[in-house]
Amino acid sequence: MLVTSVRKGDATVRITVMGELDAATAPRLRAEAAKAITGGVRTAELDLAGVTFLGVPGVREIMSLRESTQVVLVHKSNVVDWVIRCVCPELVVTL
Repeated sequence: MLVTSVRKGDATVRITVMGELDAATAPRLRAEAAKAITGGVRTAELDLAGVTFLGVPGVREIMSLRESTQVVLVHKSNVVDWVIRCVCPELVVTL
């Protein structure tokens, strides 16, 4: 799994995830997001268009990001869209 982040202004960061987001890779998302969500970041835009598999541990990590910042899904793959709609539809809002 590849995770990158780009700061967009003072209060927003975009985190892009590519590959499988599962039990083996979810801790990497947690670590990279913790580095990215600092210094006044209030919104984390998640670009999940490149995610090919989303397991329950990955969903938990996405949901846990909501404890520290507002989370907005800006792009998602069909796999992510299906899982999110089934498991946590409150994240369906997209830019």
